Amino acid sequence: MTSFLNPVRAGQVRYNAAHARARNVIERQYGVWKKRFSCIDTPFRCSLETAQTVIVATAVLHNLALSLGDYEDEDSLPLQQDETMVNHSQEHGGIAKRNAIVANFFN
Repeated sequence: MTSFLNPVRAGQVRYNAAHARARNVIERQYGVWKKRFSCIDTPFRCSLETAQTVIVATAVLHNLALSLGDYEDEDSLPLQQDETMVNHSQEHGGIAKRNAIVANFFN
């Protein structure tokens, strides 16, 4: 989902704000994950199947570390700049879904 390029309704403005907050949390988590596992910080030079296995393995190891109390210091990570205002080419189905989300949750 992308944000609205030029929000004109209150629901669209609220959606954009929620979208930006969620994206920031996700981007920070990616930063933590990449800091913990440097192998996922660079492009993979392997088959798609191997890359998927590596991603799943690092996710499992990350969650295991968290469950054992091994937390990364998130405060040392730089804040990600919000780039959600970029409105890429979209399919009509995606626009309809986004509009339905706004109608159901942000109006």
